[in-house]
This record gives sequence, structure tokens and C-alpha cells, in this order.
Amino acid sequence: MLSPSARQWMTALLLAMIVGWWMPKIMHPPRVLPTPVKDFIEAYAPPHLDPDVKPEQLTVIAEPKVAEKPKKQSPALVKYAVQIGSFKVLTQIQSTIDDLKTQGYTVVVHPVDLDGKKLYRIWVGSLDSRAAAKNLQAELKTRFKLQGFVLKLGDL
Repeated sequence: MLSPSARQWMTALLLAMIVGWWMPKIMHPPRVLPTPVKDFIEAYAPPHLDPDVKPEQLTVIAEPKVAEKPKKQSPALVKYAVQIGSFKVLTQIQSTIDDLKTQGYTVVVHPVDLDGKKLYRIWVGSLDSRAAAKNLQAELKTRFKLQGFVLKLGDL
């Protein structure tokens, strides 16, 4: 005969097995679609979902369009510059622009409208490689104390 504690364990295990098997069926009965909905789905189901239809029986209505990849610019057309800042008023930076121009640098003032406000972005240089632009960035930092970042002009 089993001891009382062993009987309790066996009863608990048996109860857990019964509850584990029956409870999901009671709590979540299988869903059955109403007949009109089932008929509608069967009538309008795409043929590729019908297992009786072979791929040869399907007709292609339209070929899928493949999106064209944007053409990359040739490396000769891509230019780099160093942006030294964005300013609301050009008079804030005009003296620095004049100094850069007298030293022989190419300076471009690029006006931009952001949320109805006009900003002036100042770009220095028009270089063929990122490495040359990095060198210019370091040179502007040491000679003019200007913090800038390299900008790829081909993306604009």
C-alpha cells in the first residue's frame, strides 16, 4: 500500500494531467466559421490557395514591377566640402568668410529654409575625395579655430 504522502502526490499528478488536457479545450473551443462566411471565403479565395489547382493552371495577370535602383553618381561628379556652421544672420560670420576667401579657400554660402526660418550654411572647399576634405577640416581647425564636419555634396 502507498503511504499517505505518496497518495497525495499521485492524486495531485493525476489531477494536473487531467486539468492540463481538458482545460484548454474548455477555455478555447475550436473556432468554426458560420456557413455564409465559409462559403464567401471559398468563393473568393485566390486560386493559389486552392490545393487542387496546379501551378500550370494559373494565369499571370500582370508582371510585378521591379523598382529601378537609383543610379550612383560617378566618382568624378561627387564633391566633398567642410561645413563650418549654420547661421541665422550672415553678419555673424562675414568676417570669417572674407578671411577664408583672402587666403584662397572656396567658400559657398548655401541658404536653406527650415520650418519657415532662413539659415545660411557655410561650406568651405570643393574637393574630389573624403580624405582631402578631412585634411581641410583639420587645417581649418588649426589655422582658423573652426569646428566643421565633412559633407558629401553629391547627396544634396
